[in-house]
Amino acid sequence: MDGKQMSQAGAFSLSANAAGGNTQNSMAWIEAVLRNLEKSSPAYKAVEAAAKNNTLVTAVGGVNRTTGELVVLPVIVPTK
Repeated sequence: MDGKQMSQAGAFSLSANAAGGNTQNSMAWIEAVLRNLEKSSPAYKAVEAAAKNNTLVTAVGGVNRTTGELVVLPVIVPTK
């Protein structure tokens, strides 16, 4: 999950030029981030296993400034 600022309209923005020049939360971005983690780290192992098992879910989340409610939305981000 990627924590983001939520706009007044309730929208989230993902950077189109994040890790490795890829859109945040895309598989290419996830792979670029994994290349910077130690392969022995629990985070690397968990993400790698979920990706291989087809159970990896990406999401964005933030706080609705009007209601104070936490909003978490699953997203599927295509690779460029």
